[in-house]
Amino acid sequence: MELKIKHFVILQALDILTTWYGLTFLHLTEANPFANTMFAQLGLVNALIAMKLIGLMVIYGILCMYPLNIKKLALNIICALFVLVIINNAYQMIRVLV
Repeated sequence: MELKIKHFVILQALDILTTWYGLTFLHLTEANPFANTMFAQLGLVNALIAMKLIGLMVIYGILCMYPLNIKKLALNIICALFVLVIINNAYQMIRVLV
């Protein structure tokens, strides 16, 4: 059984898009202090890309070091967390628009 990395990549893209849209066009605020620091240092788009690259490196490390069952579990947990992040982003955008 192969790992479904595409789900992780799609969720990361959705997180970038919803965060960028919410911060740029709806003037929402970022709740993550680390992300706020990165935005101030690198700019919004560069910081979003940099944070995603860091996340990809972490996932790559997990995929290289651990047995298949741990890889699947870790990827599923990370994907579930990002589903929650994207739901929160969507909620915040809807809340502002309504």
